[in-house]
Amino acid sequence: MAGLKISIKDCMKYFFTYVPDAEGSQPQHKWKCNVCLKTYKQNTTSGYTNLQHHIGTHDPNYEQTYKKLVKKGGQGTITLDSCGFINKKTIDMFEWIMWIVNRNLPFSEIENEHTRRAIKWQHFSVETLMKYVELLTKAVEKEIEKKLSTVSSFGLSMDGWSKFNSHFLAIYAVYMVNGKVKNVLLCLAPLLDETVFTADEHIVFIESTLAIYRKQMSDVSYMSGDNCEVNRSIARKTGIPLIGCYSHRLNLAVKKFLKDYEAQVNSVHDVMVELRTLKNAAILRYMHAPTAKLDNDTRWSSVYDMLKRYFQLHEVLQSITIPSVVRKIPSRQQHAELEELITCMQQLNSVTVELQRADVSLLEARVLFDGVMDLFPAMGHHLAEDAKILSNVDFERGILKVCKGEENLLTEPEKHAIRKFKKAEHCAESDMQDSAGLSFAQQLLKRRRIVQGRTMYIDDTNHVLPTSNICERLFS
Repeated sequence: MAGLKISIKDCMKYFFTYVPDAEGSQPQHKWKCNVCLKTYKQNTTSGYTNLQHHIGTHDPNYEQTYKKLVKKGGQGTITLDSCGFINKKTIDMFEWIMWIVNRNLPFSEIENEHTRRAIKWQHFSVETLMKYVELLTKAVEKEIEKKLSTVSSFGLSMDGWSKFNSHFLAIYAVYMVNGKVKNVLLCLAPLLDETVFTADEHIVFIESTLAIYRKQMSDVSYMSGDNCEVNRSIARKTGIPLIGCYSHRLNLAVKKFLKDYEAQVNSVHDVMVELRTLKNAAILRYMHAPTAKLDNDTRWSSVYDMLKRYFQLHEVLQSITIPSVVRKIPSRQQHAELEELITCMQQLNSVTVELQRADVSLLEARVLFDGVMDLFPAMGHHLAEDAKILSNVDFERGILKVCKGEENLLTEPEKHAIRKFKKAEHCAESDMQDSAGLSFAQQLLKRRRIVQGRTMYIDDTNHVLPTSNICERLFS
């Protein structure tokens, strides 16, 4: 390649296009860059200095790049894409898509007069934007299809979300790559028929989603999602094991636990309601105190946040003389009981935080639940390994035993439940051929040693997620 000679003239004519002069006008000597589409002036009778300087800002090694491409396939086959360049129109369109999608703006933003004045990207219409969004979507779907075609086992993590009078279903594919858990969003869209929310309608939606990536229900190793009846019904009808979300189970267990402290929590709630009135909120601001917080019915962690705020405001409450607030301040006995409760909730909240980790494994989640039950035995109703809320006890137990290296303890129902996690079967005939000349007893003993020395299941099952929190993070 060192001996290959190229002319600067040919090189520049590849990266630039000469702009013809208008008829009868003086020569303008203008050249349009094929990369950024900007026009530059260069009288080629004195060389190509201006053009060389400009193309060097895109690729300092443009001469070497051009030489390699000429050597490889000849000048006629060279394209800007093969040089690694992206034209300005493509870059600007991608920037528009990133701007609108990441900031959750309407597509009409691309035609907004004020936005166009503030942003120097090329202007496009809404129709053009939608066209390229669809093209980008198809390109991403092809990349996901390639990824899924290379994995031996993958599961689905699902959850629903209601917004703007529509119900959306998010589906992630979860799998292992080089010992690390990977997930990719397959879809976030309303059901195909938004008037029906049955398990059958969800199954049709999942099947149509998998078909985009050339996958079928039979390719799915497991599902993770809330412990609702629809998900349990999907699992029964498809035969795909369901891991009921551990965060959801903990939420249900703690909400049941909090019923024993309902009077104390309600007393704090009443104070917070009173402190959130316009007049009392202003008083808190004047006292440089934090604002009051309320709990909600969805997450028990909101009760924990409310109690933390109560204790932060405790000293302030002692100095407030407003009758409507004073009447609702918890009594000394209630305050002592609340101190006991928040200590318990701090422990439970630490478990919630660990379950939110993106890489938390099923085995780790099980260890956390066992520790919670040691402190709060009554929570076993939701957290026990064989809790009634579980959709498939055999599947969870089977995966846990594989994680612990206890395959020899698997029961027949557990083996059947995790059968999709088996490695490709080894040829039994080759084992028998190697045993030629051995007695019957020696063959039995050798076969036992072979079985002990290898696992029947895939090496890593950490992609079996105990929660569907990746969907929750998408919604938040």
